Amino acid sequence: LREMYSDPVMAVVREYSANALDAHTLAGCSDPIEITVPTRSEPVLKIRDFGNGLSDDEVKRLLLGYGASGDHKRESNQYVGGFGIGAKSAFAVTDQFTFVSHHEGKCATWHAYRDQDDDCKATKLSENPSDSPSGVAVIIPIASDQVFAVQQAIAAAFRFYDVKPKLINAGPDLLSVYNKPFPATSFSGTLSVSDKDGNVSQVAWKIL
Repeated sequence: LREMYSDPVMAVVREYSANALDAHTLAGCSDPIEITVPTRSEPVLKIRDFGNGLSDDEVKRLLLGYGASGDHKRESNQYVGGFGIGAKSAFAVTDQFTFVSHHEGKCATWHAYRDQDDDCKATKLSENPSDSPSGVAVIIPIASDQVFAVQQAIAAAFRFYDVKPKLINAGPDLLSVYNKPFPATSFSGTLSVSDKDGNVSQVAWKIL
């Protein structure tokens, strides 16, 4: 996965946000997804949706398998994703991250990591009763020299979303760009918006 994306930072922001958007579509949720912006003092990216959450088996398929995103994504143009690779895209920028699923009154926390053979692994750390809203949170540590790049990616990635994500921990400079109407000027490159069947998509794709 390290070599899979031409822009790994943008890919991480885009892939997990697209998964979160799909989770809301599946659950019929109109609320915005939430993104906690990494900073120098808190270099962690968190993307939280309020969909249905995932069972243990579903988490295992996503984190340990490929082509595991679900038949509903392949059979409908309502969904952005379709191949199950995006759930592991964090490995393009880090060797470990945390995956939390709030599902059916329980909160399960998983540690996804690369082992000594560079294989992707996932271990369930805990499961506890929870009254938090259902959904998934992906928590990704960000290297200090990538914090600004992640902020730039967040500023650029959501300009076509019908409902923009709610940003947490965002500074005024980021918000001033984020809240500008399209086109934003803080990100270099041209972005295209079409899904795998040529239909208009909410996700911004960089043209190389």
